[in-house]
Amino acid sequence: MKKKSVGIFVCMLLIAAAVLPVAGTENFNTTKLEKHFLGATEQGSTTSVGDWWPMHRHDPGNTGCSSSIAPNTNRVCWEQNIGEEIYTAAPIVVDDRLYISTESFYKDIGPLFMSNGTKLSIPEKPPDLSEILEVIMTQKEDYFGGVYCLDADDGTLLWNYSMYSPNDPAVVDGKVYVTDFDFYTYYFSSSLYCLDAVTGNKIWQKPLDYAILTPTIVADDKIYLGALDFYSFTGTFLCLDLNGDVIWTHPMQYSELMLFTSPAVCEGKVCFLTWDLYSYFTGNLYCLNAETGVNLWTKTIFNYPYFFGSRSPVCSDGKVYISDMDIYSYNGQLYCYDLATGQPEWTYYNLGWSFSTPVVCDGSVYITALDFSYYEMSIYCIDAESGVLIWRAPAPGEVYYFFFAGSLICADDKLYLAPFSFYYYGQNTLYCLDADDGSQLWDYTLNDETVCSPSIADERMYIADVYGNIYAFEDELKLKRLAGGFLNVKAFIANDGDASLSNVTWYITVVGGMFGNVTRSGTIPTLNPGILGIKIKRAFPVFGFGSIQVTATVTMPDLNVIKRTKEGFVLGPIVVLLPFLG
Repeated sequence: MKKKSVGIFVCMLLIAAAVLPVAGTENFNTTKLEKHFLGATEQGSTTSVGDWWPMHRHDPGNTGCSSSIAPNTNRVCWEQNIGEEIYTAAPIVVDDRLYISTESFYKDIGPLFMSNGTKLSIPEKPPDLSEILEVIMTQKEDYFGGVYCLDADDGTLLWNYSMYSPNDPAVVDGKVYVTDFDFYTYYFSSSLYCLDAVTGNKIWQKPLDYAILTPTIVADDKIYLGALDFYSFTGTFLCLDLNGDVIWTHPMQYSELMLFTSPAVCEGKVCFLTWDLYSYFTGNLYCLNAETGVNLWTKTIFNYPYFFGSRSPVCSDGKVYISDMDIYSYNGQLYCYDLATGQPEWTYYNLGWSFSTPVVCDGSVYITALDFSYYEMSIYCIDAESGVLIWRAPAPGEVYYFFFAGSLICADDKLYLAPFSFYYYGQNTLYCLDADDGSQLWDYTLNDETVCSPSIADERMYIADVYGNIYAFEDELKLKRLAGGFLNVKAFIANDGDASLSNVTWYITVVGGMFGNVTRSGTIPTLNPGILGIKIKRAFPVFGFGSIQVTATVTMPDLNVIKRTKEGFVLGPIVVLLPFLG
């Protein structure tokens, strides 16, 4: 009996020695090869290497949501001017290359669809064809706009393909699909191009019998475009294969147009918003079978194609989200429909006027809207399943004059907004907000006004201004990864800059396991460029069975806190953390 008691005591002593915090932390630098390996291959990597921004608003569903890590600071890692003006086009980023079009057509004919380009006023009739022709033909002969391709890492110009007014391209499987207005044909039609994504060489060109004024959306080996016949002012929706051949078309009613808005494609269905030119403020939200073009359901929706901010539907997880409003009562609402049936799932009332596209990300819907009761622009966060308001916050800056505010994008628990107004067109301030409450984290003043939305890919945020400047934002200090192991957890902290960083503070907390809640912290006096591994070796008593949550935070003086959280579990001495996705 005595020997048995001694044996139990020795076993308990050995376990305690293994799991109690006796070894502290161990710092180790990784090589450049290990850096790429950590980001791309190890289990539980926090870097979303494969989550690029391949088309308008990130994906065919228009969600505006990326799983990439996103900048916590307003540090510009590079800035490049392409020598031509850029309008509503957003940067498209795939395989370390950035693609952007110039879209001069929006500048030229957009105001023709209004009585006055600086006031909200509807024309009594659509612009004459001769008037559109006159505006287009007054363009300078030495215009060199088109599609530009830059190195996403440093902004170096790689190639450009001259076009008159290309829309937002889609980059899929090494090819760039983009439409352009055929300026020199006088037929007011467009062509669909397929370019080599690496070289910019033209693979093929297919003339279309319509003018295309929508972004190019590619999903399930099909291309979806909204088309317009300028002679009859009638719209048609097109579905083409990846060779540019028409699979099906969906004609719209007379005077029903699809202008400056994007279709949303998901789960075998395609949704798009139209505008009736003669009914002033009405339009239709259509849902079609994406394979056949058969109309599944239709909803009447308020619409007016504000050409610097026309909104689009968003589809995600079997639902469609779109804002609606009453132009006479100044009331607005956000609708959520069942994607398959068109039946209302929920409605959020008292939204105000919204001309922006919602963001659907991590179970929440974010949208900007003008509240006429307070004469201010607000940002709303609404539960995507129930329609219940989670929070509402004032939009940053001069909230009234931002009026239509622009569309948000979301990544890494942050929202990004480049506001613009109907009265002043673009503003030149970019904002980063906390997705948990809408509070402002940082802002940055661009060189000129911007009328496009940002894009996020590979831990950077990209945006362009009207003068043709493209900006890339990236943090120097990064929390790259959390990982489990044998009786330990590890955090990998990176300095992606060129100079050393000082006084980097880190905290790691484990909740769960045998001992409940344990936190360790430390300070790195000097963090040299590269990756430093903070290995909590035998420092956490996580021995046991069950679920755990690991949270790591990293900060420096005058820097926002960078936080990463992972769920996981322990099986005896083995710590397993699940992949981080946002």
